[in-house]
Amino acid sequence: MQGLRQMYTNLDSQGRSFYYQTYFQLDPQQHVDGMWNALAYYVYGLKFVFEYYFVNLASWSWYYPYYFAPLLMDITFYLRTQISRG
Repeated sequence: MQGLRQMYTNLDSQGRSFYYQTYFQLDPQQHVDGMWNALAYYVYGLKFVFEYYFVNLASWSWYYPYYFAPLLMDITFYLRTQISRG
């Protein structure tokens, strides 16, 4: 438990890599496509939940393939990149 607590209080590049290697089985520095894929799935999942509750049932076949969420700083980077693309 001490390792997890330290990881969350000091999320430098080493803590970030440890998080993704532990929970996503990928290294964010070397598997950029895998990171981008995980972020895209998560953001799509947010959209899916919104549509489920406020619009209509989107799909029963879609699922989020990971157990944990990406870090918020990575989600923010992903969204900013998508918005700047237009």
